[in-house]
Amino acid sequence: MLVVCLFDISCNKRRRKVNRLLQGYGIRIQESVYECQISHGQLLRIQGKIQKIIAQTDRVHFYPLCGKDIGERKVEGGGTVTWHEGFHVV
Repeated sequence: MLVVCLFDISCNKRRRKVNRLLQGYGIRIQESVYECQISHGQLLRIQGKIQKIIAQTDRVHFYPLCGKDIGERKVEGGGTVTWHEGFHVV
């Protein structure tokens, strides 16, 4: 499945760790955005590893763009997350 992963991490050390992790699974398309062609199992592994890296103030979003998980936005980290009724990828 194709998944877009994006993050907002304030600490350089944690941000570098997340970058290294995601580089092993996808292509960096912006400073904090990766496009990953991964399986559902790989997505779960990435999320588990990221949970161990990030702090409560950090946030990582996962947007599956195909397969049965399309439209299932997943977020790791803290803060307030606003869930809109729907979203469109343009």
